[in-house]
Amino acid sequence: MNHLLENPLSGYSFLIMTIVIVSMYLLLRLIHHRLPMLALGAAAKRWVENFSRRILLFYVPTGGLIILTLFWLMSPFWNGIFLLLLIAIFFPLIRNYWTGILLQYDNSFRIGKGVLVGNIRGDINKMNALGIFIMTADGVQYFSYTHIQQKGFSLVSDNDTKEYCYINIHPIDQEITKLTPQNILFRLLQVPYLDPSFQPTFIDNIKENRIQIKVLLRPGGHKKEIIDLIETWHYRCTLSY
Repeated sequence: MNHLLENPLSGYSFLIMTIVIVSMYLLLRLIHHRLPMLALGAAAKRWVENFSRRILLFYVPTGGLIILTLFWLMSPFWNGIFLLLLIAIFFPLIRNYWTGILLQYDNSFRIGKGVLVGNIRGDINKMNALGIFIMTADGVQYFSYTHIQQKGFSLVSDNDTKEYCYINIHPIDQEITKLTPQNILFRLLQVPYLDPSFQPTFIDNIKENRIQIKVLLRPGGHKKEIIDLIETWHYRCTLSY
């Protein structure tokens, strides 16, 4: 301890190490986002993506812990007191964050997977550092990882409440809309009512001024919601089976 007090880490060294750790994180994220472009089989690509996701999952807290340790070494006494205060204040958030990391380590706990939390059932729509958004028949609900752990949860298999259907899209006004497969596909990828495990598939390109796309609706149907949403884009929309 006396050695640490006599030879604190310099601010310059702390800055360099922090830049290196953050740069490595950005590089790992870039590699992870480029993985879908690899010319690999489906099984191999899935394994590589899951492996990369796990590395990122644990790199963030590990890198953060290293940065905090370096910060402590700059002034072990005063910075140590400051860090202890931060840990005491933000302990519930820290516990929630670590619970989320452990849950996300399971490859089955992913976006698009059916989950039952308490008596709430739906599909995981979005995940962040502190919780998940679940798409249910009543809309999107948010749950913290601590809440999920306390209430208990189970992953459920795909079920018959998910529906395959065809979206038929027509432009309302050619002066306003530009009906192209790329335009429609880009927008559909951001629609929360569709199951992300199924890639929207074009069945009919521009034919009689219409585009037909096969999609998989989330549990609960959401037929009216998706029609209303698409019509806000200045298209007329109908569903068929």
